[in-house]
Amino acid sequence: MAKIKKIPKSKIKNLKAEIQLGFETNLIKSNPMIVDLLQNNRQIYYASYDSNELLGAISLYSEGLKKTKWEYKGLYIGDFPHEITKKLINYTVNKYGGAGAERFVVYIPERYNQLIELLKKECMFRGCGDIDVFKKNIENYSDEFPQIALQDFKEEDTVPLLELYNYCLFPQFRQSLSTDKNYWKKRLAKACDKKVLYISNIMEGYYSLHNPSENVFYADILMSEFYQNMYNSLIQYAIAKVKSINPKADLYFAVKKFHQSSKNYLTVMKDFQFELDESYATMVRDYWDLIKQNTKEEKASSLLFDKMGSPA
Repeated sequence: MAKIKKIPKSKIKNLKAEIQLGFETNLIKSNPMIVDLLQNNRQIYYASYDSNELLGAISLYSEGLKKTKWEYKGLYIGDFPHEITKKLINYTVNKYGGAGAERFVVYIPERYNQLIELLKKECMFRGCGDIDVFKKNIENYSDEFPQIALQDFKEEDTVPLLELYNYCLFPQFRQSLSTDKNYWKKRLAKACDKKVLYISNIMEGYYSLHNPSENVFYADILMSEFYQNMYNSLIQYAIAKVKSINPKADLYFAVKKFHQSSKNYLTVMKDFQFELDESYATMVRDYWDLIKQNTKEEKASSLLFDKMGSPA
């Protein structure tokens, strides 16, 4: 009979060696914009064993100190993908949901359509919009800074930023994708540049720049729906800043389609001729939803998904 066990920190390297692929390996290679976020998250690992045979493994972490929102980062499933995935997901949802967790989130590359369908049908996740990641080498772009009244980010800006981010979510996604103050403290801790934009004493925009490796930067930007025409200036500011540090670097942006101003952001990205690098499906499961009984079993071949995680 299969049993699910928590993997001690001292054994995680052995677990990764056993499945022959690190949970984050390919994700870092294909999208280095999030390498530092992955490395600095304190993940918790669980594995399913039948005797000494590894059947599957999963990892997740809490976004904030209150531990009400958990994100899945890695998943390995072997010869019984539907059964093992359901068991690993349900085990962790019940364990942390019973301890106060309200939501469980996963960001999956859209090319993993089998996994997306599996989570929808077997694990009761629902789609909450996509994230499009764009990439471009900025060597041939202008290094001129735009005329925009950005201010240095200060600790007292954390709450207004939290309010801006949550307010900019489409109403139907606010309960599922809202963030808390601790999330932003962690997210901005290692940013190499961070600014905010106040208009009439109200925060209407935000920008941060991350540098996970010498030749790679990613910019996180957001404008309220009332001033979304200023995305052009924020993007040019990020380009100019990166050029002042490394004029031959690659720069990434993530357009989160669950934000109300994302359509304009997407248009400006294309105007700047940034290229789509990867699209992610954003999926959420609520702990308090009624559990639906599955009426039939579906057969599927072995699957290995070694990269699941937020691209921004």
